[in-house]
Amino acid sequence: MQSSSTNTPKVIGSLAVAVVLGVGGFLFISGATAKPSGSLTSTSTSSTSSSQSTPAASTVASTTSTTPVAASSSSSGYKDGTYNATSSYYVPGGQNSLAVTLTISGGTVTDVKTSSTVDSYQSQRYVDSFNSSISSAVVGSTLDNASQSRVGGASLTTSAFDDALSTITNNAKA
Repeated sequence: MQSSSTNTPKVIGSLAVAVVLGVGGFLFISGATAKPSGSLTSTSTSSTSSSQSTPAASTVASTTSTTPVAASSSSSGYKDGTYNATSSYYVPGGQNSLAVTLTISGGTVTDVKTSSTVDSYQSQRYVDSFNSSISSAVVGSTLDNASQSRVGGASLTTSAFDDALSTITNNAKA
């Protein structure tokens, strides 16, 4: 006579589930913390973008800086010209940097260019989406209305853009 417990299938099923969850959790965590060997750089000019791999970037400071490239007076309360600002921000995979070049004429944004340095491939997807969408979201709007809440699904990159935009706005005041 064989003795079998009615709990045996439940125990085996529970063990199988535990193993699957353990392996899945390990792969998720190890994939989320893996760092690529080099940083990635994305550049967007108006509505086009390109990506290329570059050697590992040095540590970027968590600051926003700006440099006016050229400026002339305008009746909008802002000086016409081209302005540069850079903003660094933290993401789950490390630290990213966004450089923004904005051209203003009559208080209206006439051109935007962005360049990003990212430290994880996970960020690259969001940055690429941001870079391909930012021009259509900003060009043609007034400088006062150029701030965005989320572009291309990239909320952290959009926040960095808004930080750079704030610096540019302050420096462009007539």
